[in-house]
Amino acid sequence: MAKFICGCNETDVTTFDGRAISDAKNGLRQALNISDDMRVLLNSNEVSDMQSVIRADDEIEWVKPGGTKGR
Repeated sequence: MAKFICGCNETDVTTFDGRAISDAKNGLRQALNISDDMRVLLNSNEVSDMQSVIRADDEIEWVKPGGTKGR
């Protein structure tokens, strides 16, 4: 059962095992409050391939991009 995290929201579900990260993002967008500009981490490693397949022991986390200070 994969774990999905976005900020203080998290859930463990089997619904997306064997499916793409993009499927999980679309399915959990509202429940976890995932916005379009967030980066995705797969097992603590940033990934850009939203077609990566989710395995049962994966942890997928959406994080806000860092900002820049000044100017």
